[in-house]
Amino acid sequence: IDLHGLFTHSIFFALLFLVIGLICHYYKNVKWAKIFYVIAAGWTIHLLLDCPVGGQIGYLWPLSIDIYKYCPDLISGYMASLDAIILVIWLIHEEVHKNIRVYFFK
Repeated sequence: IDLHGLFTHSIFFALLFLVIGLICHYYKNVKWAKIFYVIAAGWTIHLLLDCPVGGQIGYLWPLSIDIYKYCPDLISGYMASLDAIILVIWLIHEEVHKNIRVYFFK
């Protein structure tokens, strides 16, 4: 079983983090709400980028819907890590401009 492709490439985890963020927001814990919103957004972007660069979304766990066949392999090979590259570049940018600490700990 490909645990990475099966579980981590499921939109349900992004929705779970979004719901946790909404619950935190409801209870006025804005700091944690922002953290969970960022995780949910990052997870969703990861899935959206994985589809056209290699079709690695797999199943919508826990449903047995295989959406792998709906992802065209537009970019293959070394470009399959595009989302990781974008994340690292963004993190470096935020660290250089001292925005990471400001964003999470206002």
